[in-house]
Amino acid sequence: MKISLRKANALQSLIQEGLGENVTPLVTINKFENPSAVVASAAKEFLLGVSKKFALVDVLFSIRKKVGHANAEVGIDALLTDLALLEKQSYILKGLASTTTFAAPIEQVQAALDELKTQKQDGIYGRRESINVSIVSRGLVDQYKSSVNTLRKQKQELSDKLLHLNVSTEIELSEEEEAVLKQYEIL
Repeated sequence: MKISLRKANALQSLIQEGLGENVTPLVTINKFENPSAVVASAAKEFLLGVSKKFALVDVLFSIRKKVGHANAEVGIDALLTDLALLEKQSYILKGLASTTTFAAPIEQVQAALDELKTQKQDGIYGRRESINVSIVSRGLVDQYKSSVNTLRKQKQELSDKLLHLNVSTEIELSEEEEAVLKQYEIL
C-alpha cells in the first residue's frame, strides 16, 4: 500500500498514541471473584498489550526509516535545512528592524559632547562624562525591514514546495505493516 509522506506523519502520530496505552501487570481481584479466572484473563490482556506495543514499534520505526529515505531522495532534508536557515536569519533581522533610535548627524553628536565638557559638576555624583549614540541609520533599518519581507516570501515558497513534496511523495507499506495497522484500527 502506498501512502504519502503527509499520511505517514499522521500514521506515526496515531501509532504513538497507541504506544501510550497503559499495559499493567497488576490486577485487582475482589472477594467475590474467582482468582484463577481473573488472573488468567488479566495475563492474557497483558501479553496481548505487550505484543501490540512491539508490533506498533516495529511498524513505527519501519515507517520512520522509509520516510527518512524518501526525505533525502526528494530533497526534503535540504528544504528543511534551508527553511531553518531562513528562520534564523529572519529572527536576527526582525530584532535589527525593530530599532527605533537612529544615528544622529556627527555634528549633533559633537555638539552634545562639547556641551558635556562645559557643564559644571552636578551634586555629589559629578557630571556626565559620556552620551549614548545610535550607530544605525534609518536607511539601514529600512533595508533590514525589506530583508525581513524578502525572507518571509522565500520561507513561504519553501513551505509550499515542502507541502507539495509531502503530499506527492509516497512510501510503500508492506502487507505485514498494513495488517498490523488495520488490526489495531490505525489504518
